[in-house]
Amino acid sequence: MFKRIKKNRKRAARIFSVMALALVFICMMSVFAFAATPDPAITSEMLEPVFDGVKANLAVIVPVGIALFAIILGITLIPWIFSKFKKG
Repeated sequence: MFKRIKKNRKRAARIFSVMALALVFICMMSVFAFAATPDPAITSEMLEPVFDGVKANLAVIVPVGIALFAIILGITLIPWIFSKFKKG
């Protein structure tokens, strides 16, 4: 019985240490976010060519995106449908 309690304590200590490390990491990330300079590093003028490129190629991007979505959905749904018929 004491071995099981000791094992659970080790597991709880491990979980606590991982959660504490994640909390420290999150706090450090927020420090970097609030330490930004007043002038932004990326301006709207810098992003203008990216937006223009996306707008110009939207006729190509949308069908490719729909096709990829259909493929992923098919890969997910087909085995699920077969398993439903197999069980029933």
